[in-house]
Amino acid sequence: CDETHDEVFEAINKFGATTALLVPTQLNYLVKNPQKYHKNYFPTLQKVLTGAAPLSRSTYETIRERFRFRNFRNSYGMSESGFALAVHLGDTNLLINCETVGKVNPGMQVMVIDNNCNQLGANQLGEICMNGDQVTPGYVNNSAENDKLFTRNSFIRSGDIGYYDDNHFFYIIGRSKEVMNVD
Repeated sequence: CDETHDEVFEAINKFGATTALLVPTQLNYLVKNPQKYHKNYFPTLQKVLTGAAPLSRSTYETIRERFRFRNFRNSYGMSESGFALAVHLGDTNLLINCETVGKVNPGMQVMVIDNNCNQLGANQLGEICMNGDQVTPGYVNNSAENDKLFTRNSFIRSGDIGYYDDNHFFYIIGRSKEVMNVD
């Protein structure tokens, strides 16, 4: 809803926010409304974290050029794991493809597995799984769901299909489970 996007952006300015978590749908809205959301619209906003859906190259490039946030990160995680992966998209020292969700964050372990739960290597497509101190220990009194959610070695299964490249940047390309994605 356009009003909801507008309310979020107005609140960022009203309260002088310096950091915001914005999903790609919100960033797309900024791109599509350049008259209202011009380069000086966010005078205090310095850091933006995005995730929850893929960020297109055109949206990334427009946002980066128009707003010049000091810190712009693409991230990946889930409610049960927190942010497992992140990348700094504004680092000019790195030639980063904006489609990556980044490298493993400190305190996390991430692996890619095949359909038999075998760990895969670089550039091999499989399900993304995560482990770390911030990962939930499981659902209370629901061992059947926990058996589906975790691998034998206690990694949480995301249901997301992806891979990591030779430089250990991770990419998400789809879902192994049916979900609704609203753009």
